[in-house]
Amino acid sequence: AHREAGTAVQGGPAGGATAPGTTVADGAALNPPVVEYESTAKVVLLGHGADELFGGYARHRSRYNHALKESRPEEALARLDQELELDLYRLWLRNFGRDDRVLASTGREARHPFLDQELVAAVFRIPLPYLCDMSQP
Repeated sequence: AHREAGTAVQGGPAGGATAPGTTVADGAALNPPVVEYESTAKVVLLGHGADELFGGYARHRSRYNHALKESRPEEALARLDQELELDLYRLWLRNFGRDDRVLASTGREARHPFLDQELVAAVFRIPLPYLCDMSQP
């Protein structure tokens, strides 16, 4: 997550376990009280497809790094591109049946803005290095 300067988290992975009520430098609680709320919304926007389009899973970085050890950067990107396309295809088989059943039990319908045909087509026209910066952690 992106943080503005001066809001370093105390505790957490680099500084040990974060206890309930631990605060950030500006004093905001990391664990605010839970407030129950029941939405009347009938539609839920889901993020399916975002990781598959933009290389957001750790396995994407692993695939790229492994390929990079064996070949040129262009070949590593080509292998990553294949992995992303396969993930996008498998998304329909792996996730949607399960997620549709879960949402149906709540009386809500799912919408998948990252899987809009025009968005996916536009993303496929963008060179992969502009979408996935594998040099970032």
